[in-house]
Amino acid sequence: MKQIITLIIILFLANGLFGRDYQVGDHELFAMPTAYTMPAGNTYFTDYELVFLNFTFAPTNRTHVGFFTLFPVVTEFLDTFSIGAKQNYLRTESLESAAWLAYTAEIEGFSIGNVLSISKENSSIHLGISGLKVLNAKKWEYLFMFGGKMDISERTACIVEYETTNSVWDNDFSKFISLGVRFKGERVAWDIAGVRPLAEDTGNLLFLPYIKATVYFSK
Repeated sequence: MKQIITLIIILFLANGLFGRDYQVGDHELFAMPTAYTMPAGNTYFTDYELVFLNFTFAPTNRTHVGFFTLFPVVTEFLDTFSIGAKQNYLRTESLESAAWLAYTAEIEGFSIGNVLSISKENSSIHLGISGLKVLNAKKWEYLFMFGGKMDISERTACIVEYETTNSVWDNDFSKFISLGVRFKGERVAWDIAGVRPLAEDTGNLLFLPYIKATVYFSK
């Protein structure tokens, strides 16, 4: 037990010794959060599929606070308004971890989760889990996530992302895999991917198109 406590103390003391150069888009893959955060005082704005909007601010080097909403297509768009926060609590040279909490007032639903990110010089892998619950519901829904990113040039990266929802104990999965690329500039990143549901019968469907744009504002 003493060895475990000592290891935890060492890891948290080491948190301040390591830092990584944040590049636009590093905070997530296509939709899956990573453990990485922006420097304090910076912000990003993301538009997913021209439909969903996300604006996030970093009050500290380890903290993201943001809101998410549907594009104002209809008057009920504010029903989707959500607020959330992500906190990086573990940072070593190659391993980071972060937890998050998000809440949508209209449906009285919230999610909590954690992600583990392991990085090499030009690549990273990410493992995450999130619990989703509406306050008056009895059961939790779970989202299990796995993804990876590999730089193929200074401005281009390949990304793969996999999600499965519902309880693994029920053997009732909704599975998706996303494959695509990220084009990175100094201030803007474009993600272009294909999303494929992994169901037994998808007919002639190959991939659903997915596009995301992120604009990074540094102080």
